[in-house]
Amino acid sequence: MKGTSTIDTRGCTVNAERTFPLTIQGVATNAFTAKGVSFDFQDFDQKGSTLCLGLINLLETELTPFIRALTSNKNILIASTPQFFLASNPQVTTLSIVAIENPITFALDVARAFKKLNIVTRPVTSDRSNSTCRAIAHTISPLAFPNIINHICTPLIIRQKRLSKTLGRSSASLNNLEFSFTPIPNSKQTLCLSRLWLYQNEVNRVVSRIKRLNLTLGSVAVSLPFTHPKSYYVNFQSIENPFVFARKSAIIIQGIA
Repeated sequence: MKGTSTIDTRGCTVNAERTFPLTIQGVATNAFTAKGVSFDFQDFDQKGSTLCLGLINLLETELTPFIRALTSNKNILIASTPQFFLASNPQVTTLSIVAIENPITFALDVARAFKKLNIVTRPVTSDRSNSTCRAIAHTISPLAFPNIINHICTPLIIRQKRLSKTLGRSSASLNNLEFSFTPIPNSKQTLCLSRLWLYQNEVNRVVSRIKRLNLTLGSVAVSLPFTHPKSYYVNFQSIENPFVFARKSAIIIQGIA
């Protein structure tokens, strides 16, 4: 996968990033929220298979050929293909895939599809958090981890209060509340992005809060149609002072995280 792997209580996670240049609302960004590639592998069953989940950011021209390249493995299911953020150049589509499969087989099939289409990924870089990122993260929520990924403050909240099931298996991955703050040269403002993983009964109140706070709603899309209870990705964005966005985000996720 050419990614950076981590192992925690939720399973094995592999993160990588796409290498194409990207601007959102005119701001060049390497935000993992917009350019990342994530794979999660849960516990093995008695047959050596795991629940394999993937979230892959693709250019529009790559989407259909990539899906075709994956069809050699009938166990890999195409879950959803939303465009998370508005005003992106080039346009990026986020493909969700899911399978119950041997994780090595799954990884090899995805890697072959990448190679066939000359899709290049590279490991993400993680730096020690600084005081500014810690303050931004704490403003969003005391539960937010102040990660710095690809030199960008990327606070993350892991949802652990409710577990969902995907294809009948317990799943505790790709269910995060994610934020990123891309600095703008010679400005106190940043490109602020957020991707929230929500249950169906949380979507309407969150969308209402986003609109009330005059933030740009990116998309509302089913995360994995094979998940119970049903879940969605809700995305919003803005160019503004990061602490202002963080305070608004705290209001938006109140009662959620």
